[in-house]
Amino acid sequence: MLAVHAPSAVEHGGAIFHAPVSALAFVLTAIVMIVGYMLFGIAMLKARVFPRWSILTLMAGSVLGMLPPHPATPFPWAGLVLGGVLYGAAMCWLGFILWTENRATT
Repeated sequence: MLAVHAPSAVEHGGAIFHAPVSALAFVLTAIVMIVGYMLFGIAMLKARVFPRWSILTLMAGSVLGMLPPHPATPFPWAGLVLGGVLYGAAMCWLGFILWTENRATT
């Protein structure tokens, strides 16, 4: 919607890419996502419903996938890719567990 109604705002060097706006948006998103997935992971660990390693993989992937890559920080781009792979693998693992779970319906 923004690109349709205000294309100059989303062009390279446009208003949305100025440091205070884009940095604040990214930092807030990253913090909320990391805290949310950590709390979700802790709750799943306490519930003891899923395998511990699947939950830890999800937590690690969500953190690695939200860290800002180089050149913003010394964290390499490969870490971002690894985070995405870990997150996706954990979601597949947890989804497979739910899909193949043999529970009696009530």
